[in-house]
Amino acid sequence: MTPRSFLFAAVSSGSAALMALVYFVAARYLGVEGFAIFSYALAVAMIGEALIDMGVHQLTIREVAQAPGSRFALLRQQLGLKAISGAAVITLGMAGTLFITTDTTDLMVVALMLVASLLRSWLLSVRGGLIGLEAFGTDAALVAGDRVLLTVAGTAALLLGADVVGLAVVFVATRVLTVAAALVLTRRDLGVPTWRYEPDAWVALQRRAFPLGVFMIVLTAYNYIDTIMLRAMAPEAETALYNAAYRLYEGTTYAAAVLWSVLTPRLSALWMTDRTGHRRLAGRGLATAIAVALPIATALWAGAAQWIRWTSGEDYLAGRHALQVLSAGLPLVFAIWVVHAIATSASHDRVLVRSTAVGLVANVGLNLWLIPHSGHEGAALATVIGEALTLTLLLWGVRRVLDGTGGTAA
Repeated sequence: MTPRSFLFAAVSSGSAALMALVYFVAARYLGVEGFAIFSYALAVAMIGEALIDMGVHQLTIREVAQAPGSRFALLRQQLGLKAISGAAVITLGMAGTLFITTDTTDLMVVALMLVASLLRSWLLSVRGGLIGLEAFGTDAALVAGDRVLLTVAGTAALLLGADVVGLAVVFVATRVLTVAAALVLTRRDLGVPTWRYEPDAWVALQRRAFPLGVFMIVLTAYNYIDTIMLRAMAPEAETALYNAAYRLYEGTTYAAAVLWSVLTPRLSALWMTDRTGHRRLAGRGLATAIAVALPIATALWAGAAQWIRWTSGEDYLAGRHALQVLSAGLPLVFAIWVVHAIATSASHDRVLVRSTAVGLVANVGLNLWLIPHSGHEGAALATVIGEALTLTLLLWGVRRVLDGTGGTAA
C-alpha cells in the first residue's frame, strides 16, 4: 500500500461526499414527502444495481489483479450481459414497488433510478478493470468526474425548482455521459468496448461471480432494506428522518471504502505469492480501520444534532438519536470492509455470503419487531445489532487466514 495508492483511493471514495451534498439539498428542497420518495427509490436502485452486477465488479478486481491479460475479455463480456440482466431487474423492481405503492410519481421515480443503476453498473465494469490493474489515478478521475457532474447538475436542478421526478431524470442523463466518457477514456487500458452475443462466456462469467454476487446482493439488501421496510410499515416521515441520519452515517463509511479499494487488489496478489505478507497486511488493515473509525464515530455521536441541522435542516432534527445509534456501529462497519477485502482476496466467498446472509435475516427480523414500536430509531438499532453479528461471523470465517494456520475457507 503506497501513499500514492491511498491518495487516489481517497479521492475516489471521498468524492462520495459530493453525492451526500445532493441528498442533503434534496432533503431541503423536496420536502419530507419528496425526500421520502427519493430515498425509497434510491434504496430500490441500489439493490437493483447489485442484482445487475451479480458480483462481477469484485470478481473483475480479483481476476485482473491475478491475471492482467484477462481484462479485455472481461469488459467486453460484461456490457452485453448487464444489458440483459438490467432489463430483467428493472422489470422486477417495478413489479415489487407495485406491492407498496401505485402512485404514478413514485413508480416513475423508481423506474428512472433503476435505469440509472444499470448505467452505473456499466461504470463499475470499467472500474473493476482499473482497480485490478491498480490504476487508481484513472479510477479516481472517472469516479470524481461522475460525482462532480451529478452534484452540479442535481443541485442546480433542485435550486431551479425541479421536483423528485426531475432529480431522477438528472441521475439518468449524467450517468449516460459518464459511462460514455469512461468507455472512451479507458480504451488503452481496457480495450475498445464491443457488443457481442456470447452466451457461453456469459454463463461462465456468472458462474465464477455467483458467490460474490450473492454476497453483494445480500450486503446491499442489508444496507437498504431498512428504508424499504420503513416505507412499507411506518408513516412517510419516518423514512425521511431515517435517511437524513443514514446519509450522514453512510458518508463517513466511505473512508472504509478507501481501505477496501487499496487492500483488495494488493491482498489478492499477495495471496498468490506471499502468504506471510498477506497475513501481515491483513492485520495492519484491521488495525488501521479501527484507528480511523473511532474518532469519526465520536465526532458523529457528539455532534449528532448539529450535523442533522447543518445538512438536512430543522425539519429532520428528530433523526439525531438515530444518528447517534448508527455512529456506535461505525467501528464495526470499518472492520467489516477490511474483512471483506481479506475474504475476497483468499476466495473465501462462501464465508462472505453466509455471514452477511445471517446478518440480513437478523436485521429484517429486528426491523419487523422494532419499527412498529420505535420507527426510524428502531431501524437504526437493528442495523447496528446486525453489523455486530455479521462482523463476528466474518472474523470466525477467516480466522485461519488471520492466524496463519490454514488457507481454506471455513
